[in-house]
Amino acid sequence: MRKTCPKTVKEHRTHDWDKKEQAQARLRLFIKKVLRKHGYPPNKETKAVEDVLEQAKLQAAGM
Repeated sequence: MRKTCPKTVKEHRTHDWDKKEQAQARLRLFIKKVLRKHGYPPNKETKAVEDVLEQAKLQAAGM
């Protein structure tokens, strides 16, 4: 799962995705699919999705 989430973010990010709410919503959807595929608990899913997006934003800012 550690490898799949970053790969999913890289594959589905678009130009200025960190500023566009619609693009972020799309990424959230793909991240949720990855979490569900790997059996992540539904009650912790929201926090995990936000953590993954925050990490992706930090990486994008550093590039």
